[in-house]
Amino acid sequence: MTQVNSGNNRLPILASEIRQAHADGQEAAQTAAERAIVAGHALIEAKQLVGHGGWLGWLREDCALAERTAQLYMRIAKSGLESETVADLGIQAAAKAMVLYLPDPFADTPPPEMAEWLAFSIWLSGEGWHPEGSAHHAEWLKRKGWSTPSEWMGEAGDRLRAVWGMNAMPAKTKRAWFGFWAENCARSPDELETELQKMVENAPDLPRPGRKRRRATS
Repeated sequence: MTQVNSGNNRLPILASEIRQAHADGQEAAQTAAERAIVAGHALIEAKQLVGHGGWLGWLREDCALAERTAQLYMRIAKSGLESETVADLGIQAAAKAMVLYLPDPFADTPPPEMAEWLAFSIWLSGEGWHPEGSAHHAEWLKRKGWSTPSEWMGEAGDRLRAVWGMNAMPAKTKRAWFGFWAENCARSPDELETELQKMVENAPDLPRPGRKRRRATS
């Protein structure tokens, strides 16, 4: 067993400094993780509003943010990882974390709610999202405890966005979703899932490291 020189008055000072530095580091990592997740979801929403052609300029001029950093935040947000996990892993590692081993958030979802989530993914795809990205976003919302996408698009979602420092959902976007759902609410989950799967199969591949970027069609 290592002997400690308890008579050295410098050791308690060093121990205090180490404890404080460690605590500060953990707090900073937790804060960074929380803000990265908030930024990621704000970026996901903003990208749909900016539209094709203006995204990179908007990031640079309005957000002072590099595209790589924005992609990092969005990957973290889409992963569904809790901020504590992101803090433990580190932002870079969390962005690469696989979510295949997480429980299926839709496992016990009643058919009417499942139909709404599938319709939401289809609607997002029609709004310009890549079908895989729309499905990931729906999964993230479900993991966060939202029973239906209409809750997220409604007043409850606006209250949470206010807490996160995000803008309220535009009224035009809300009307578009609720109108789409009203037109599709009688469809079965199987029918909607088949349509979404076809959209995924026909969509361009998502960008991968080392591959040329391809723009998703709306």
